[in-house]
Amino acid sequence: MLERKIDRAIEKEAMKTGKMGTEPVTVEMTLTSGEIEEFRSLEKYDSKNYFWEVEDNTLRISYTEEI
Repeated sequence: MLERKIDRAIEKEAMKTGKMGTEPVTVEMTLTSGEIEEFRSLEKYDSKNYFWEVEDNTLRISYTEEI
């Protein structure tokens, strides 16, 4: 469920800004401590297409389709 929430936020931001392909799309989300732990266990976001950082309860994640 968290994975879908993150993916939807990225898709929505990409549509809003018109960024696609090599332009990174970045979103910030406030997550609970449990969601942050769940996020850290998702292997999908540990790839060359994603860059992320967590500060306090804020996840800042960037997606680039092609690198």
